[in-house]
Amino acid sequence: RIFRNMETKHRAVQKWLQQLFKESQVPPYEICGRTVDILCQLRATCERQATRTRLLLDDTKQKQSEYKAEGQYMEEVLKSLGLSVESLSQSGTVSVHTLASIAVSLQLRDCRAVSYMMSLQDHSQSLLGGAEMEMKQRHHCEEIDKRIDMIESQNECLRSAIDSANEQSTEELHSLATKVQDRDFLTRKAADYTRLLHQSESELKEHRVTDDISHSQLVKLHRKLNEMREELLPLRAQVNAYHSLPSDLSLARLKIEELRHELATLEEQLFRNINLTQT
Repeated sequence: RIFRNMETKHRAVQKWLQQLFKESQVPPYEICGRTVDILCQLRATCERQATRTRLLLDDTKQKQSEYKAEGQYMEEVLKSLGLSVESLSQSGTVSVHTLASIAVSLQLRDCRAVSYMMSLQDHSQSLLGGAEMEMKQRHHCEEIDKRIDMIESQNECLRSAIDSANEQSTEELHSLATKVQDRDFLTRKAADYTRLLHQSESELKEHRVTDDISHSQLVKLHRKLNEMREELLPLRAQVNAYHSLPSDLSLARLKIEELRHELATLEEQLFRNINLTQT
């Protein structure tokens, strides 16, 4: 069925090409489905265009015959009135040609005043409609301009936001890179400290070091030693006071008497100084 359809299309195309080129030879072309479809579409388009052209020619011929009949009728009317085209003045001839040109421009079927007035009215309405359409188009263009301005403003805001986001992302990336470097550094340090810790623990085990001399234990012993020193300070002061006494008892009594005599002398001197200040 597909082959028969293609064959039918090809026959129609071949016939159309022969009619188109007439006595000339039809140019060679590739016979395939795509080429035949394109030629069929071209044939249909040409036939539609030819139909329109034929209708336009028929209409033009009909208008020509109508204009000719109208001209003959007007010529007979002028002759019945004793007038002819040759008898018109130059201004009258110009007016007739002007009316004829206007009738052709307005596409009038006859040259009656009513036809002129109706055609002018139609054109006036068309002009008013065009002016109204122009106003609508202008208003629409103004709205489009406003929307474009708003879109440009939004676009500018978006650009600034994108620039700010890019700057912030750059700063965050830089900060993140710094943090990654710090993390790597701390990871390496932690690995080094872990290795040193294991090495130190191994060395402590090799030297049979107990927990009695650990850092925390030494700190406790240091605190305890400081507390004992503070407790010994008053006892040491008392002992130092006894060290200034003589070792013999009689000499100690003599020393005490000397100290008492010295104390009495100092008290007497103090009383004299007080009396002098009061006088």
